[in-house]
Amino acid sequence: MRFFLFLMCFLFFGFAEDDLLARIGLNKYLTGKYEPKDYVEDFAMVPPKYSSKTIYLRKEVLKAFFKMADEAEKKGIHLNVLSGFRSYRYQKTIWENKYDRTFLKKFPDEKTRFYEILKYSAAPGISRHHWGTDLDILSLDGTYFLHGKGRREKQWLDENASKYGFYLVYSPGRKSGYNNEAWHYTYKPLSEEILPLVRRLKKEDVLGFHGDENIKDFNDFMEAYMFDINPVLLR
Repeated sequence: MRFFLFLMCFLFFGFAEDDLLARIGLNKYLTGKYEPKDYVEDFAMVPPKYSSKTIYLRKEVLKAFFKMADEAEKKGIHLNVLSGFRSYRYQKTIWENKYDRTFLKKFPDEKTRFYEILKYSAAPGISRHHWGTDLDILSLDGTYFLHGKGRREKQWLDENASKYGFYLVYSPGRKSGYNNEAWHYTYKPLSEEILPLVRRLKKEDVLGFHGDENIKDFNDFMEAYMFDINPVLLR
C-alpha cells in the first residue's frame, strides 16, 4: 500500500520526494487543512532549546536547522524559532483577529484593510507555513536586525544560512506581494518542489475567511503573493 501511494505521488505530482502529499491529499497539504501530529513520521516538534512554543516542522527541515543552529552557537548566536507549521484554522484565526479587530478601526474600508493585512500576513490557505518547510526566527520586528545583536545575527545568517538549505523568502527587490521579511526562511530542498504544485489550487480551495471577497482575479493574486518571492527559490 505504501509503495502504491509513493507511485501515485510520482505519477500525479511529478516527483517522488516522499508520499506525504499523497497521504494527506494535495489540496489539504497546500492549504494546511491537516494537523502534523497526525503525521509523526514526517513532522517533529521544535525542541524547547529553540522555542518556548509548540511548533512543528518537517523532519528534514528540523534536521537541517539543527546543523545550522549548532554552527551559529559556535559564534555565540542562538537561533530561536518563533513560528513553523500553521494550519488553515490557525492562520484563519490570525487573519480574522486582524480583519475584525486590530485593523478594523484604522482601516474601515474593507478592501484597504484586506491589503494592509497582506503586507505581512498571508491569507488562510496560501501561507507557506502550511507546508512545514518555512520558519520565522529571532524576531518579527524588522528593526531588530538593524542594530547591535540583531544586526550581527542577521549578518551571520546572510553569510551562512544557504549552506544549510535556508533562504529568505520575501527578500528585497521584489515588485509586489508581501513586504520584506528578514525573519522568514524556507528550506529550499523541500519547498522548491512544493511551490509549482500551488498552481493547481483554485479559488474555491482557499475561500472561507473574512474578506475573501476582495480576491477578484485569483491568478493575479497568487502571482503576487505566492510567486513574487526571492528569485533563487523559483525553478
